[in-house]
Amino acid sequence: MPRRSKQHRILVAGALVALLAGGGLVRHMLGTGVAVATVESRPLVQLVVMSGRVRSPGTATLAALVPGTVVQLPVEEGEAVEPGQLLVVLEDAELRAEELRARGVLAEAQARLAQLRTVGARVAGAAQVQARAELERTRLQYERFQQLSAGGAASQAQLDDARSAFEQARARSESADLQALSASPGGTERALAQATVMQAEAALLAAQTRLDHARIRAPAAGTVLRRLVEPGDSVQPGTALVLLARDLRKELEAAPDERSLAQLKPGQPARVSTDAFPGEVFDATLRYLAPEVDAERGTVTVRFDVPAPPPSLRPDMTVSISVETGRRDPALVLPTGAVRDAQGAAPWVLAVRDGRAARVPVVLGLRGEGAVEVVRGLDRGEQIILPSEQAVREGARVRPHP
Repeated sequence: MPRRSKQHRILVAGALVALLAGGGLVRHMLGTGVAVATVESRPLVQLVVMSGRVRSPGTATLAALVPGTVVQLPVEEGEAVEPGQLLVVLEDAELRAEELRARGVLAEAQARLAQLRTVGARVAGAAQVQARAELERTRLQYERFQQLSAGGAASQAQLDDARSAFEQARARSESADLQALSASPGGTERALAQATVMQAEAALLAAQTRLDHARIRAPAAGTVLRRLVEPGDSVQPGTALVLLARDLRKELEAAPDERSLAQLKPGQPARVSTDAFPGEVFDATLRYLAPEVDAERGTVTVRFDVPAPPPSLRPDMTVSISVETGRRDPALVLPTGAVRDAQGAAPWVLAVRDGRAARVPVVLGLRGEGAVEVVRGLDRGEQIILPSEQAVREGARVRPHP
């Protein structure tokens, strides 16, 4: 009985050894099971993804042009404003008084000019006629006394009086002529009065301008970034009041790695989302590519136009930008992780061919999100051993996992 039991154990052990040897032989014949990826034919979009910021093409710091005290700021930070919208109001009582005084001076100058044009000219003309008549009368009288004095009929004193009267009349006539000329349309008095009116008009315009400067308005459509003063603050000319971002257009600016430079060119479309509103996606277009690379950071500056910015888009927001740099439909596609040395000069794969692992050099094309285009080297449906199967060597028998 003991002998038979020993033989039984030997037989069982032999059977187990044979079974294990047979299993190894089967595995050797069928190959090692490996994880694979399959070459597919499908559309592929190549993207360059980068982070950037909303860039406003211009900001304007609106400053006070006249001294005063802030009495009103009818806008809030972040508020969108239209051209001409009131932003800041300064105390203007003194400026209004100055404008009223200027109006009074102008009215006085205009009245003086009107008087010269009507009454002054007529009075000067009448005085001129009267002075000329008096001159003619004294001239005739002087000539008569000259004749009488020559005949001894008039004394020297009478002749001297006649001459004096004539000379005085001549002086008055010349003065009247000058007065009439001055009051005429081309005369100096009229010209002086006209100049006074022009000076008064200029002074009124300056006063009105200073009064207008007490109300600061938006020069263009934009967004109020910061209120730099508050009601009650005293300001002087040059004091900054409001920082305004002009809404000429919305721009995005980013600085991707210089390795992306070969794939980027103006006109490429992009899809954008903001960190603040990740579910809100909008379109942009690559407009500008900097001519030089930042040597210190190894980046290149790019800018995008946003033709239809969402209302939530604000200056300096952080954005995620996906630029479409290529599209192929269909393309032979393989997961990026299935390619070995994908970033090198000679990428390759381990393909399953005739039940064995075969090293196959490949030429890659577009690179999408998690996938890469195979331009040459593989066919649709081929199975590629994933790099995670590190124990598999070229030429080994393999069996793809079902």
